[in-house]
Amino acid sequence: RALAAYQEALARDPEYTPALFGLALTYMELGRPDDADAGYRRLIELDPRDSRAHFMLAKSHAGRSEFEKAIELLTQVADIGSERAPLHNLMAECYFGLKELDIAEQEVHRALAMNAELPTAYYNLALIFEERGDVNAAIEAYVKEIDVTPKGFKAHFNLGKLYGQTGRPRKMKEHFEAAIGANESFAIGHLYLA
Repeated sequence: RALAAYQEALARDPEYTPALFGLALTYMELGRPDDADAGYRRLIELDPRDSRAHFMLAKSHAGRSEFEKAIELLTQVADIGSERAPLHNLMAECYFGLKELDIAEQEVHRALAMNAELPTAYYNLALIFEERGDVNAAIEAYVKEIDVTPKGFKAHFNLGKLYGQTGRPRKMKEHFEAAIGANESFAIGHLYLA
């Protein structure tokens, strides 16, 4: 119904940007990223300074592991002057995907300097520490992520695994249970708890 409503609005005014943005978001929700990307690109055509469209298009590329394209778009957003914490956090995810850990860590710290309670920022930092083999720093970062986002099931799960590696089975079980409590359909969480 949302799709039909946005399409009707655009039939009346093809350049009505709130409807274009809503349509693109709806396509993402429906699992049609190519259609969503077309909407974001159209928004950028209409307004090259539309930072939201740039960001969402970058997020879409990052979700498909097209990290270079995402970084290019995020750099354009920064050049526009719309530098915000989520931009740097997504940039960190992209650099992590490219295995450029030092740059990824710098970007997470930029994000946290702008917003110390940004969801997934400490999670991304923990992933970087894990990749480097720094288990204690990763545990500390996951704990901070859970403070910010108590229902972050992935953080609970990863923290549970690290507690298992460091010989703390009670803490491991506690966090596997928390992961399942936050997301009942998280199958691998059930498997690890078993």
